[in-house]
Amino acid sequence: MATEELKNIRIVLEQFGLEAVQKARENLERERIIRGKKAQRIASGKLRDDLRYTFWKRGKKDVVIVTTGEKETRNYADVIDKGRRPNRKPPPLEAIVAWIKIKGIPVRDMATGRFVERSKENIERAANAIRWSVGKKGIEGIHYFEEAITATLNEFDPKIINAALVDIEARLKADKYIK
Repeated sequence: MATEELKNIRIVLEQFGLEAVQKARENLERERIIRGKKAQRIASGKLRDDLRYTFWKRGKKDVVIVTTGEKETRNYADVIDKGRRPNRKPPPLEAIVAWIKIKGIPVRDMATGRFVERSKENIERAANAIRWSVGKKGIEGIHYFEEAITATLNEFDPKIINAALVDIEARLKADKYIK
């Protein structure tokens, strides 16, 4: 069946995409307890703002995909959703430095443990310690994407089925050989 013949299912899938993106954004902003500490996995908001849905062609079918606009953000989105396994290559230093600056993380002297000036060198030193810790310990995922898709799919299951039935019925009625 051509895409124009599946207009009802396409409308419902567009609504599904909008709702899934909205729920994923809300999940990202939600404060959580991770490893016993309150945490919010949002710093600059770039990931949240880059979430979107799109349709891909798979043969003759349209498939709705909830994703990010930029490839760079897509890799980060996977880390935040699924986490990062321990004992792996540390994340890039530049990303941790940017995170420290955005979040306003206070910087400590490694030898004394006292807070020090947020100079470029001190921030890079702290970022390096953080990145090696992340490489060793990993990061726990928050499953914001998975939860959003599951919740939205549960809500949209009957709507998707009904739209598909309407489209199939319209196709059958349009076929000149079936009365």
